[in-house]
Amino acid sequence: MLLYLLAILVLYMSATAKKETLPHTPSHIVYERMVDNGDDAQLFLEMETALIEADSVGRAFEISLAIKEKFPDYDFGYHSEMIKGTSRGVHTISPWW
Repeated sequence: MLLYLLAILVLYMSATAKKETLPHTPSHIVYERMVDNGDDAQLFLEMETALIEADSVGRAFEISLAIKEKFPDYDFGYHSEMIKGTSRGVHTISPWW
C-alpha cells in the first residue's frame, strides 16, 4: 500500500513539475523582435517557412536574400547554416542555428 502511495506521489510530482523549454532558435528570436518592433512578423514566418522547405540551394539562397532585403534591420547570419542544410537534404530546424 505504501508503495502505491509513493508511486502516485512521484507521478503527480512529475506531471505537475515545471517543464524546461527548449532553447529558442534564431528564427524564433528574430520573430519575437519583429513582433516587439511592430514589423510584419507574419510575412517573415511565411518567408522563413519557404526557406526551410526550399528544395534547392539556389532557391534557398534567393529566399534568404529576399528576407534580408525585406527586413534589413535584423541579423540573418544563421541562414547560411539553413542553406547548408538544404544542400545536404536536411529540412529541419536546429535549435543551434
